[in-house]
Amino acid sequence: MDAKKKKAQDAASILNHLLGDLVGASRSYSIFEQLADRANAKKIRLVMRRMFVSYIILTLAKISEFYDKYHDVIPEECRRPCKDLKTKIEKLGIRDFRNVFVGHIHDKSDRPISDDQIDDHYQKITNGDVIKFLEWINTPDTNTFSTTVVGIVESTRDKILQQYGVSL
Repeated sequence: MDAKKKKAQDAASILNHLLGDLVGASRSYSIFEQLADRANAKKIRLVMRRMFVSYIILTLAKISEFYDKYHDVIPEECRRPCKDLKTKIEKLGIRDFRNVFVGHIHDKSDRPISDDQIDDHYQKITNGDVIKFLEWINTPDTNTFSTTVVGIVESTRDKILQQYGVSL
């Protein structure tokens, strides 16, 4: 197998893993949200939001890294949506959030990171609407190319598999 084809196979495999992470985390949030409603548990809801949204943020940061390393094997018809997705991820401050809040307990001034700091960044990333944010990530009934993150990742993976004749 030549180097480009091997890189394409690696790219498709990475996208497949990222796709599973996005779908799993976004759908799990919905399930646990229903459980929290039944328990009427505000604290549970806060913990769940942090857990699921943080994991989605980690995955979005990986998608940005994926573009940096594999843009040359992304099929032409997928390049613009993938680049636009990377740009949106950067504008939302996803990588910074991952580096500062998900991965550490202290901020750069060596003070503990407060709940308010974390929540302020969640609000910025989700634009104050976690449900709408999750629908941008994954809307199972309408995950078409370039409408959701899952749609972009899934279509790009499939086009790579098709264009390079590789399999998972």
